[in-house]
Amino acid sequence: MPNNLDRDQFRQDVRDANYAGRRTVPSLLVWIIAIVLAGLAISAAIWGIRVATAPTKGAGDTILKDQDSNNRIAQQRAFVNMYEGVKANDKKLQTLANTAAKNPADTKAQTDFDGTQMICLDQVADYNAKVQETLAARWLPADLPASIGDDPLTDCAPNNPPSAVPAR
Repeated sequence: MPNNLDRDQFRQDVRDANYAGRRTVPSLLVWIIAIVLAGLAISAAIWGIRVATAPTKGAGDTILKDQDSNNRIAQQRAFVNMYEGVKANDKKLQTLANTAAKNPADTKAQTDFDGTQMICLDQVADYNAKVQETLAARWLPADLPASIGDDPLTDCAPNNPPSAVPAR
């Protein structure tokens, strides 16, 4: 009979293992699903908090960037470079207008004048737009105007009527 007891014990052990296996797999799946759902809930909560605090964080980040010394230096340099570029192109326009007037048949002279005038007008628009930018407006140097284009030095037009060369 000892053989029967071993077999019976073995069969019972197999039944117990099968029962435990049948209970473990669903239990494991429940735990996995619960962990995934908890992770999703935590992610959703974090996302919600980030969305809720975004306006405040954005305002704070803007203040930090605006007050950064590198920003101040870069903005002041950009304003000066843009203003001086407009003034330089405005001066070039007088010379180009005179050249075009002296040589009416020269299409290159007229094209150079037109192109420089367009570049100058673009620079004026860029300057006037930059004056309104959040990170730039505060750092406009005091000796530069708040907008350009009306002053004869920055109007992107010849300041004197073009002079034609007398016929020889």
